[in-house]
Amino acid sequence: MPLVEPEVTVAPTASWAAVCALAFLLPVAFSTSVFSGFWSPKAVLLLLATGWGLPLLLAQVREGSRQAAAALVVMVVALVATLLSPSPLLSFVGAYNLGTGWLYVAGLVACWAIARRLSSVGVNRLEQALIAAVLGNVVIGLLTPFVDFYVLRLDPDGHAQGLVGNPGPYGVLLVCGMTLLLPRFANRPARWLLPIIATAAAVELSASRGPFLAMLGLVGAFVLVKRPRVMVTAMLVAAVVVGVGGMQYLLERDEQPDREAQAQGLPVETTTRTATGRIAAGSEAGGRARIEAWRAGAEALGERPLLGWGPGRFREATASRRTVGFARAEGGDRLFLDAHNIVVEYGTTTGVLGLTAMAVWLSGAFRRARGPLSWFAAVGLSLHLVEPMIFGVTPLLFLALGAAGRVVATPVGRSIRMSQLVGTFASATLSMGLLLGDFHYEQARLDYALPDATSAARLLAPWPDPVGMEARIHLLEAIVADDDPEQVAASRRLRAAAIRRDPTDPGLWNDAGELDLSYGQLESAERRFQAALRNNPWSTRGLVGLGRVRVFQHRYADAVAPLRRARMVEDTPEVERLLDLALHRGRRTR
Repeated sequence: MPLVEPEVTVAPTASWAAVCALAFLLPVAFSTSVFSGFWSPKAVLLLLATGWGLPLLLAQVREGSRQAAAALVVMVVALVATLLSPSPLLSFVGAYNLGTGWLYVAGLVACWAIARRLSSVGVNRLEQALIAAVLGNVVIGLLTPFVDFYVLRLDPDGHAQGLVGNPGPYGVLLVCGMTLLLPRFANRPARWLLPIIATAAAVELSASRGPFLAMLGLVGAFVLVKRPRVMVTAMLVAAVVVGVGGMQYLLERDEQPDREAQAQGLPVETTTRTATGRIAAGSEAGGRARIEAWRAGAEALGERPLLGWGPGRFREATASRRTVGFARAEGGDRLFLDAHNIVVEYGTTTGVLGLTAMAVWLSGAFRRARGPLSWFAAVGLSLHLVEPMIFGVTPLLFLALGAAGRVVATPVGRSIRMSQLVGTFASATLSMGLLLGDFHYEQARLDYALPDATSAARLLAPWPDPVGMEARIHLLEAIVADDDPEQVAASRRLRAAAIRRDPTDPGLWNDAGELDLSYGQLESAERRFQAALRNNPWSTRGLVGLGRVRVFQHRYADAVAPLRRARMVEDTPEVERLLDLALHRGRRTR
């Protein structure tokens, strides 16, 4: 029996127009009308693709496709891991504003199954759609230093992120786009020189070191393999030089305030906004945080080795295993929701069985893959060893992988078409609930309107985030009404409701503890801060909150230990003041 399936010889039944629309919209879909403007529209697209594509996967399994069967096994193992997870519902839908739960796994498989049925014409159109999406993001990225995108929330940290929403995956998308631009450049250098220069410059502005180094390696390998004429090589070098060095004035502009602060003896914070600037600065914080996260993931896998902690539950698996080095590198209360490594992510969340199933499926898919789209997928998945998965980029890799290994597609039967209609309708229903809930969530954020917050909490039922918004609004109304006890009680009740939705989130425990502390509920506040520290032992908020509670209770000796731990992570003036107070009063008490 052959290990690979026959080459496509007839036009398949999948509509290439719909696939191309999906490929173009996933990295560019964005809305300011919803709370999660980068995530929700992309999540809707992936949900629709899931409802449409899974019946096609089942059709391919019936046709005897071994690769489709391997993909189905990945989904089944992930589903079992979801059902056995400590938080099955959250594992099914994934974390809010990230969503890499079981539905996400199903979406990746569905994208691959859809693209496998494309004809050669459809594959060419898919490449064009991906190039259009990449170049559209390039334009947004290049405008970032010169246009104030604050209202659109396109550059909250000063790094170019296009319409992807995260500088790291944005850089991954652009480097993957290079795999499609470079072959076209070799054939028509005059036409494709400017897009390559612009893409290289946008990678530079993303300040993503991994994608930047991958871009250099990709360009160098292409020159060596293709052995083009001297003029073409010169053009490539010029493109890289412009992308690498042409934006250095931004680095110099950003570092000037730091030099002034250093001269005055003030703390210096690196604010470089370019990839080469970050490489030159030699910062190890990001790399160390990743390594510490991977170590924590390996420890978590040792506790649940077969099926892991459930898709999308990397934070739940690793937060309690954070070390002081991890906390220093990333911040005491900044947790990794994603492993920033696809192997560690699926190893931790789906266990050895899930990781093995994923490896078997992908190895078979790549064995068959051919053409530029196979490189698009290979480069992207390689960069996923250091960058997080995200809705606007990772599904594109599976679309590309499926199209690169397309197979003969027989017309689907009526039962499959009906299944697609039912699946698409169910996905559309979920999508409308997500969009409507996120719209109300955004209105609640803008207007502090309680009806909108209540509607968001109802429509986004699995997640605690909108319940936290309800609690904040009640607290604001309590403050306006001179600490109205009914509003305070409502806020406390909602804090507890948010915790019930996700009891492993230390941020929710800290929120509840700080509310109790503000209104003199010291014993309750102490219990909540201790719960936060069980889930994140180096939470600065939890440690400082616990220290404050014990200072208020005149338990100065008991306050010293958590405050010293907090100082090991973040040596802030507040921590120093509280620690000095505890030490001074403690000595006087003795």
